[in-house]
Amino acid sequence: HVRVYACARAMNGKKPHLRVDLRCERVVDADGSDAAAVVSGVCLRLPAGVAPLEADASGVVSLVAGTLQDRSAKVKAMLGLAPFVAPIAYPLTAELEYSLARGGAADGERIVSPLEIRLPSTMFLSPCCLTEDEVATYIADNQSELLSQQAAEAVSLSMPGREADAIAGDLTDLVARCAALCHFHGIQQPGQNQNRGQKFLLVARAPEARGASALPGQEPLPEAARLICLCAGLPKDGSLDVRVTIKSCRKDVSSDVAAHLTAVFRELVEGRLRSP
Repeated sequence: HVRVYACARAMNGKKPHLRVDLRCERVVDADGSDAAAVVSGVCLRLPAGVAPLEADASGVVSLVAGTLQDRSAKVKAMLGLAPFVAPIAYPLTAELEYSLARGGAADGERIVSPLEIRLPSTMFLSPCCLTEDEVATYIADNQSELLSQQAAEAVSLSMPGREADAIAGDLTDLVARCAALCHFHGIQQPGQNQNRGQKFLLVARAPEARGASALPGQEPLPEAARLICLCAGLPKDGSLDVRVTIKSCRKDVSSDVAAHLTAVFRELVEGRLRSP
């Protein structure tokens, strides 16, 4: 009867909070839905320890206080970052609650449904501003301990009607946009033939350990942990091949971040983030 949309936004630069925009809408065309029923009092309950600043004393965020007619207004929820100590894709479990009144009944049945808000792995990173020489030194000093786990992802992006030279000219800006969205510091490696591919180094810092997390699966990385990404782009007529290779101290971190980077590249070239 109710559909919820959640959009995780960038971390607040001044305060340790993550913004999630929430919106809900009435569903009348799904199996089991009742177009004549009245839905009201829609709210969201998040796990203990991650209640938003906007939640009431019981930890509930109200999405619609009265009757849900069609689609609600956007509701902002500011989540504390303390429980999120690892840069992994995290399924934040929650409960959606609402009242459902059928057949003109004055009082509705209270419905509670499980809900999952998937937070991307790169949301918890911060750019690490190192020079190329400093990156090389870090790799040499930490290869066996803090950079022992590697994951790679490759994607071929469709760019119909564009020649390889034009794509090559835009590649630096594309990588810069992806790095910014995913909280990496980017370095373009010099001395390359644009038409034969370009390489970039992306560097990020893991979240600071803020004590034990109340969330399952959240284990902090060592204090000196960094994520090093080699990003290679090969322009072709009508397409762009991108390969990212992530090194970190944990396999799940490397895998999740590599997958999200390639997903963002696809959104920037083919999806909703594509430049006009």
